[in-house]
Amino acid sequence: MRPLLALFLLALAVPSSSAERALPPLVGPAARESLQKIRDAVPKRASVHMRVDRFGSSLDVRENFLRISLSGHKSGSGYSFSGSAGPQYLHARVNPRGEPKRGFDLWGSGADLSITPAGSGWRLWGRADSTNISLHVDRFGSGWSVWGQSGLQVNVHGGGSGLTVMGSFDEQRFGVKALAVLGAALAVLDDQPK
Repeated sequence: MRPLLALFLLALAVPSSSAERALPPLVGPAARESLQKIRDAVPKRASVHMRVDRFGSSLDVRENFLRISLSGHKSGSGYSFSGSAGPQYLHARVNPRGEPKRGFDLWGSGADLSITPAGSGWRLWGRADSTNISLHVDRFGSGWSVWGQSGLQVNVHGGGSGLTVMGSFDEQRFGVKALAVLGAALAVLDDQPK
């Protein structure tokens, strides 16, 4: 049992590019395949430190490590965002449903999100590429509570002219584009009168 445990720990510790070189002398093809399945099943979490800023009618969503860089501006009663979400280009438009109290629709570049009132906060649901999004966002004191999405754990602090979004996410369950779309939605919600 101990040799198998040692091989399992080795498979997790060795980067996948060098794993193929390290494992062949130690294990056969069936064991190598089993170890790869175990490695693939382990959640791949990434840290988040995103800034959402407002400068007059301009909005800015940035997370440098994940290469999220969205610039937005208020246009009439709606908002427009463009930039990058990881290696992908993202252009999104956010329009109110009649009046902002009734919610917003965000769409564009593989993103389709509804932002609707829910109790004292908002419900965000839809898709960004292959990620299903289902979140609740509530304002509290000087920040926001974001909950309900499997694979996403973030705290949001600030309000008024800027928000800081910190935490982590599972890259297999909540993609970088979904995180950028969440940033755009938070920018719009933070821009609403309190």
